[in-house]
Amino acid sequence: MYLPSIVMVGFYFDRKRAMATGVAVCGSGIGTFVLAPLMNFLVSMYGWKVSDTRCGFLSHIVIILQVKFLTYVYVFYMMPHSRNYLITRF
Repeated sequence: MYLPSIVMVGFYFDRKRAMATGVAVCGSGIGTFVLAPLMNFLVSMYGWKVSDTRCGFLSHIVIILQVKFLTYVYVFYMMPHSRNYLITRF
């Protein structure tokens, strides 16, 4: 997950590429910082099977939210002529 975030930022940013790379990469550190204690808590409370299932469910929710957000960003910024589409679609 680390390498694709660096490579993809390089494709889309010409100015302030360093700042964009920093923002893209900081998500992995934040995720590690938050998920390690959360998984430790879940395993101690519910066992590893339930914890793994809940972590998978959380991952699916995050992926769905990312896809919705990126769709919004793409339509709004990359296709300005179809901003009315956003109003009727979302």
